[in-house]
Amino acid sequence: MDKKIRTRSRVSRRRALVTALGAILLLAGWAKPALAERRLAFAVAGVVEAVMVRPGQKVAKGAALARLDLRPLEAEANAAAAELKTAQLEHELAVANMERVQQLYDDLSTSKEELGRATLRLARGEAGLARAEATDARAQWRLERGTLSAPVAGVIQSITGYIGLVVDPAARFTPVVVMK
Repeated sequence: MDKKIRTRSRVSRRRALVTALGAILLLAGWAKPALAERRLAFAVAGVVEAVMVRPGQKVAKGAALARLDLRPLEAEANAAAAELKTAQLEHELAVANMERVQQLYDDLSTSKEELGRATLRLARGEAGLARAEATDARAQWRLERGTLSAPVAGVIQSITGYIGLVVDPAARFTPVVVMK
């Protein structure tokens, strides 16, 4: 039993020493970390419209690698922007109505029931605005993800996607570009 503990202790010390030595070499610039292979795929569903890189090509961080057909994503973003504008106008009207009804109520010219309706309309306007803002943000996010970008600088290892490829992250992981 005592021998097992000593053996484990020596192994643990060796691992710690190797890890520390590796860190020192990396910091000193004498060694470079092994680059992990990255299998890149789209975060949204669509049809690949363009592949802008080729194997062996060096790419900078943020460089466009491939693009989906953006028309459906742009239509979704435009519809969400229109819904947001409508929700903003409805909210403004609800605020103005609430101020008007509150003033009438303070002047004893309207009922508490009418004030309640104005309060409810304002709450619905705020909820509608929040929903429209969330929908717009989601549509913008989806549109941005219609272009596959390099997460880091690297070299393209292979292209596994092609023009016309239907990708759907909900169905399965379909890498389009492999880089290192």
